Order: sequence, then structure tokens, then C-alpha cells
Amino acid sequence: MFTKEDTNRVKGIAILLLIFHHMYRTLGDVSLMAGTTFFLTDEDLTIVANCFRVCVYIFAFLSAFGMSAGCKEKDGLIKNYAYRLWRLLAPYWFTLILCNLIYIVAMQKFAYANPLYFLGDVIPVLDIFRHSDDMFNGVFWYMNFTLIVVVMLPILHFLTKKFKFWPFLVTMLIYRFIPKVIISPLGGDYLSYVFVVELGVLFQQYDVLGKVKTAFLKFNGVVKGVCLIGLLVIAALCPYAGWFIIPENPYGIRPMMHTLGAIAVILIGSLYLNNRVTGKPLEFIGQYSYDMFLTHVMVYTTVLYIIRVVHFVIFEYIVSAFICFLAAYALALLKKRAGWLMLIEKVSKKIKSWT
Repeated sequence: MFTKEDTNRVKGIAILLLIFHHMYRTLGDVSLMAGTTFFLTDEDLTIVANCFRVCVYIFAFLSAFGMSAGCKEKDGLIKNYAYRLWRLLAPYWFTLILCNLIYIVAMQKFAYANPLYFLGDVIPVLDIFRHSDDMFNGVFWYMNFTLIVVVMLPILHFLTKKFKFWPFLVTMLIYRFIPKVIISPLGGDYLSYVFVVELGVLFQQYDVLGKVKTAFLKFNGVVKGVCLIGLLVIAALCPYAGWFIIPENPYGIRPMMHTLGAIAVILIGSLYLNNRVTGKPLEFIGQYSYDMFLTHVMVYTTVLYIIRVVHFVIFEYIVSAFICFLAAYALALLKKRAGWLMLIEKVSKKIKSWT
């Protein structure tokens, strides 16, 4: 089966890709960082950074995969929603409130132009209702997206259990006819993540990744090497094709390319990067990926003057990732010391005990 260690390892990969993506995704970002590359032009660097946006599809897959594991029809819809929403929002609330308090102390003012916008971040729905610029942090768009996933999850879980792969295939056929209701200036078209979310639910339902791991163990070294090369090619070329080769089209080919790239990275992380040298550090980072996700832009932009001293892109990135990890690690410790993690578990058990 796809274990918690596998999940954390892939999360570790995804968050490292995300930090690089946000640091160098535009020429303006590259100029702001003022880093020097050895052989890439600034334009090349932005291409690599944009391809690394496949990390969002990885997180979307893992979100659907993880939350789908808790979907049980016998629990009832209300109980299921209450549990999922609590587990999603409770850790986020701590980070949101703490960041707002720090902002108030540092800037001597409230971060929101309207108190209702703060409530819109708490729920969170600002990105859904086209108020993306009023969010405290741009990366919070993902919390809006995940809220939609939670709402859709019981339906997807039921459909995949009853019809197996057919809902996914039907989605491919009707994708062009599905209305694009939410198009975020930050996260893009929410509909573009439908394929990877469906695969997350499907893979959880039928333990696809676990079966792949079992089959992989029977391969000899040559076959494993060939598979690795194939996965690396898919992981590199599919996001590039999705962003820079395939034109915008109504058939969902672009998001499908990103989905394939995400699955390839997930397989590389679970099948090949599971040794002590690579696996353990990635698993350790992955444990703190949630708060790194929510805070990394705020952190590295705050200490930009330190990062720019390093000057070379690769060193800038290492320093930035390290500082972002330290901030997330400190935040996790604070949650624990404040008793917030214990509160989350107590409320979760209370919800599970509902009859």
C-alpha cells in the first residue's frame, strides 16, 4: 500500500518544487532575486520554474487521495463533512491567525481592508468569490480549492466505487462541455484539476499505487532503470508540453499533461527515492510541508535581503528552502506547545463518535 512515509516523501518533493516555482516563475521574480546562473538564461530559468508548477497537481492528488481514505458511506454525509472540514481547516486557522497577529504587530494595522475579508479567509472562500487580491496570502487560494474538493469528495468516492474507472473516462469526454465556474488569477481554472483529483480518489479506492509498488519489487535492475528513465522523461516533458507546446484547447489536454507529470513524480518518489539518503530527508521535510506551503512566500520575501547575498540561484534556493523549513518547523512546535494539535485530535474523536 501507499504508506504515510510515501506520502510525506512525495510532499517533500512537491514543496521543494513549489518554493523554486514561486522564486523564479517570472522575469520579475528572477530580477528581484538577483541571482546568477551558470548556464541558464533568465528566460530558461522561468521555464523551469513554471514546469515545477506540477507540484500543485501533486498536492491536489495527495489531498484527494488522503481525504478519500476517510470516506465511509456508513458514517453518513453530515458526519463525513464535519470531520473532513475540521481536519482541513483547524490547522489552517492557527497559521492564519498567527500570521495576522504578526502582521498587526509589525505593520501596526489590520491586514484586511474589510473585516468580512478576514472571515472570507477563515472559511476560506475569497478566491472562489473572485476576491483573490483581498486574501492575506496568495497561496491561500489552494485552501479555497481544497474546500471544493471536500464538498465533491463523497460524490467522487461513490462514483468511483460504483463505476470504477468510468467516471474518469467520462470526464475526459465531456470536459469541454463542463462550465468553467471558478477561474482564479492565482491558481488558474479550478476545473483543470479535476483529472488529478479523480485519480487521487480512484487510486485510493483501488490501492493502485500499492499494487504498482508490489509489481515493481519483482522487476530486475535493468527494467527498474528503464522505468526510471521513462518516468523522468514524462515528469520533465509533460509539464513543459502543457505550458509551452500545447495550445489552449477545450479538451483538457493541458491539465492531462500536468496530471501525467504529477503521477510520474509521485511514482519516482515512492519507488526510487525511498532509501535512507534521499527518502528520510524528504519524509522529514514532508511532515512540515503543510505550513511550508502556507507560509513560504511570506517567509522568503521577508528575508530576501539575506537570500540575495548568496547571489547564485542554486544557493539562493537552498537558503530560501532552509529558512522556509525552519519557519514551518517552529510553527509546528508552537502548535504543539499551544495544545492546538491536541485540540484537533480531541474534536476529531468527538466527531467520529457521533451516532
